[in-house]
Amino acid sequence: MAPFIKDPKLTLIRKPGGKVVVDVTYTAMFFHFDRQLVKLGLHFTERIEVIGVDPTGTTLLHQFFPDIIPVTEPVPGDEDKQEFFRHRFDIVDRIKLDEDSSPVLGPDAIPDEIRCRILIDPVDLPPKPTEALTNQVVLGGVINQASSAEGSQ
Repeated sequence: MAPFIKDPKLTLIRKPGGKVVVDVTYTAMFFHFDRQLVKLGLHFTERIEVIGVDPTGTTLLHQFFPDIIPVTEPVPGDEDKQEFFRHRFDIVDRIKLDEDSSPVLGPDAIPDEIRCRILIDPVDLPPKPTEALTNQVVLGGVINQASSAEGSQ
């Protein structure tokens, strides 16, 4: 059985100076089989990609630095699943999250639909990584201009 990603959530927090905190939380679940593979030397790496979502497709806007998830091998009495609550954040320039950029308009003129792709990769194995998407958050837009201005003060 492959690892499972539960309750992925994205929150965007505006900061002064045109910065945005990209805050991602989720729970990574590893089952008995995964933990047996750890006993044989396997490790799992987490990757988080910030993506812009448009009807025409997705755009990679930013990547978090990969991190190892410290899965342990099963021990007698503790052979079931192992869960890790993950909380990762990164501070990026607002302009990096502007998927609908315009040379005339600022980054908040057109709403940017943003979500994160969370991937759990087994290191040195060829199978496809476990993957989940967070909720989508809209950043900017003329309708949200008043609330956007408040968040950046």
